[in-house]
Amino acid sequence: MELRQIIDANFSTLLRCMDPSTELLGKLRSVVFLKDRIPSIKQQPTAIDKNDALLTALQEVPDNIQKSMIRDFTAALRSCGQEHVANIFRRESDKVPMSDEHFHVLKKESVELRKFLDPENGVLTQLFSSEVITSADKERVRSKKGFSDKAEELIDTIIRKSDDAFQALIDALNANGQSHVAYILTEQGDSQPLSKYRRE
Repeated sequence: MELRQIIDANFSTLLRCMDPSTELLGKLRSVVFLKDRIPSIKQQPTAIDKNDALLTALQEVPDNIQKSMIRDFTAALRSCGQEHVANIFRRESDKVPMSDEHFHVLKKESVELRKFLDPENGVLTQLFSSEVITSADKERVRSKKGFSDKAEELIDTIIRKSDDAFQALIDALNANGQSHVAYILTEQGDSQPLSKYRRE
């Protein structure tokens, strides 16, 4: 399947799960066709906008270099911890993007997660040590000032990861005294968040 066809068939998933990180865009500067396009991609205001601009640029790749572009692009993705995205273009492992089911659970429960999830209470460290998140991801979460903003950034980060990151988050919550937060995502276990009535 050609590059354009792969992008067209998986556009919404790529838009959602690809992380247009500084590291990825930096590596893509060495790809001749993309080199001059990277500065304008970096200037886009949001990750979704950056992804849209990058995917649009990839759809303009001439036919005669599409195979080499897939090779170079997937190599850059894999080197940046985005094997689940690279596998959309060229499958080499069982890593897949976050499933629709897990994505919708994380988005649906984002308000509750912002109230209860404490990323600094060992969760970030465990996710980093198990290579679910990168050093840049960890620092981005820690750069947020408020408790709920850190939780929101972590959820936004997890959504872009492979599907097994969902279970890794639950495991990290359970292992670090936040089983009540894991309950929000799974509705399983004895520990539940404090009710709104009791909070008030």
